[in-house]
Amino acid sequence: MTVTGEPVTGERLLTAFIRDYPREMGLTDEDPEAILDRYLAPDFVFRNYGVPVDRRRMLGQARPARRNTLDVETEIHEMLLDGPRFAARYTTRPTTRKGGTLEIHVLMFGELAEDGRIRRVDQITHTGRA
Repeated sequence: MTVTGEPVTGERLLTAFIRDYPREMGLTDEDPEAILDRYLAPDFVFRNYGVPVDRRRMLGQARPARRNTLDVETEIHEMLLDGPRFAARYTTRPTTRKGGTLEIHVLMFGELAEDGRIRRVDQITHTGRA
C-alpha cells in the first residue's frame, strides 16, 4: 500500500487494515486479491477463535459481503504496536441490505512481517445487533 509513493507500514497499515479493509472488501469493485495482498504478507496466518482462515476462505468472503453490505463503520478503541507485535480492540458496524446493523467487537493480536504487512493475526469476536 502506498500514499504519495511512500509505502504504508506499521501503525498506518494496521489502522488502514482495521478501518479500510472491511470497506474495500465489502463495498468496492476492486479485485479482492489485490486488497488482501495490500495488507497481508504472502505467508500470513489468520486465526479466529483458533480456527485458521486461509487465503481462499478470506477471498471467498468478498462476494457475499459485497452482495449484502450497504455500509461499514469502524471505531478503534485501543491499538498498541511494539516492534513487529500489535494488539487492537475495535468495533465494526456493518449495515446490511436487510436493514439491520451488526456490531462486531474485535480483540486482535498479531505480528507484522519485515515488509510491514500483517504476517499473523489471532482474534476473537463477539457479534450482536447495534
